[in-house]
Amino acid sequence: MVIEMTKTKSLCPVCLSELEADLELRNGSVFLKKTCPEHGNQSFKITDYGLQHLELRNYYFTLFKNAPVQDKYLLVLTEECNLACPICYLKRNSGSFQKIEYDELSRITKNIKAEIIIYAAEPTCDGRLFDVIKLLRKHQKSVSLYSNGINLADFDYALKLKRAGIGKIILQFDGFNDEIYKIIRGRGLLDIKMQALNNLKKLGMPVILDVTVMKDVNESEVKNIMDYALENNFIKGVTYIGFFSPMVSDYKDSGLFMMPDDIIGIIQRQTQGKIHVSNINRLQKVLYNYMLMFNKRLCFYLKYYWVFRSKTGFSTIDDMLSLDKTEPILEKLRTAHAHNKKVRIFLLRIGLFMSLMKNIKSWGIFRGLFLLAITHSLFNRDHNIISDKILQIDFSTGCDPYRIDYKIVPHCSIGYIYKDAAGNVRVNTSAAPIIKDLKSYG
Repeated sequence: MVIEMTKTKSLCPVCLSELEADLELRNGSVFLKKTCPEHGNQSFKITDYGLQHLELRNYYFTLFKNAPVQDKYLLVLTEECNLACPICYLKRNSGSFQKIEYDELSRITKNIKAEIIIYAAEPTCDGRLFDVIKLLRKHQKSVSLYSNGINLADFDYALKLKRAGIGKIILQFDGFNDEIYKIIRGRGLLDIKMQALNNLKKLGMPVILDVTVMKDVNESEVKNIMDYALENNFIKGVTYIGFFSPMVSDYKDSGLFMMPDDIIGIIQRQTQGKIHVSNINRLQKVLYNYMLMFNKRLCFYLKYYWVFRSKTGFSTIDDMLSLDKTEPILEKLRTAHAHNKKVRIFLLRIGLFMSLMKNIKSWGIFRGLFLLAITHSLFNRDHNIISDKILQIDFSTGCDPYRIDYKIVPHCSIGYIYKDAAGNVRVNTSAAPIIKDLKSYG
């Protein structure tokens, strides 16, 4: 049985032509269907939780009619890298990007009041890194570093990063087996990763583990990584990113790709349903209302969840807060937004807050969540002030020409700052434009 859900636009993954596309519900799963005049019919699965996806998507776009201002950017600082990851789309020394000069960076970033993540290719290979950090700290409230961890295995180097003012480290970490790293990163790296983590722990540096999940490669490590993070409270979050690539290739290769719901399904199975897709989706509705109230972006393909460290392992947000009892007010908010009833929306937001307060099961945890929400989401502060009991889990993916949905693109949770091969410095409020730059220069 096939039900056409909605129309959107997408790309041909071969020639990057913009195409009309349909989201279809087919035997319980959602597929993005499109036809390229040159490369024929194409269909890519988005999720196996079709009805929930449809309902949540409807809720999201009823609320988010326009995208708030971008408040997080990835800074592509350099093409230099000390790895040659087989999966990397930012190929080192490929000519796809040029190095942003210091004066250009100063001019651009002084007017960007947002979190900046120093990103690619491997920023610790750029000798200007410490000066760049100090420059960014003059203007930005939050500066983070994304790294493969090789140079962080040197304690003195990690110490210099802390002293320079880095707020948190986002560390590539794909599992506890070197065979995984050989496939994803091109060489065994486990000992180096563990040494980097030990150094960051000694320094008290907040860490987010950034996990690329690839089909049939490291799916079995999803819960193992979460368990490790729960045992180490300097780790403030785990971001599971479904493998994707914006590079153009034969679209049949996309069978290795994973979407956020694929990873949620894995963790649901590995936790025997303690973390469940229905509960995660219910939480997103609460977050949509909260984020919109404070004019904050939240991509539809990014889902947040929180678990809490305990002596026996972990508790979930559902153990601490009866989110199911907020459903009636959440539905009333959907209706109010659909009819643009501003006064009613205001009153219902108060009602939602009161409902959350009424159904709190643990006040200690609630205080931690409240601190996280206000300091990080509202003021873009760093993770080091978040309660040690809280572990944030994100499920996400990136833009690729296979599953890109142009209705979602304007709401992307992260932008890019980079200098393309032609020497143009670009500040994009979503990741989507980088696809065509990679096509031209990759």
